[in-house]
Amino acid sequence: MMDWLLSTALNLTVLALTTLVGGAALLAGYWGVVQLIQGSVSAGSTDLAVSFGLAMGAWGLVRNINDLVDR
Repeated sequence: MMDWLLSTALNLTVLALTTLVGGAALLAGYWGVVQLIQGSVSAGSTDLAVSFGLAMGAWGLVRNINDLVDR
């Protein structure tokens, strides 16, 4: 029972982390595009760079999810 509980908690934690990082990447990307459309090139490109970094982090989590949750 305890193994199942720990496994489920770890699964939920990794899934929540992946979802939050992916959502933050989408939000930063959309906000960067909006700022670029408004003419703020410096702030928009910074937000797009942050979005790219977050997206790579989410991709890394998804790619290695089997190692993270010990399947």
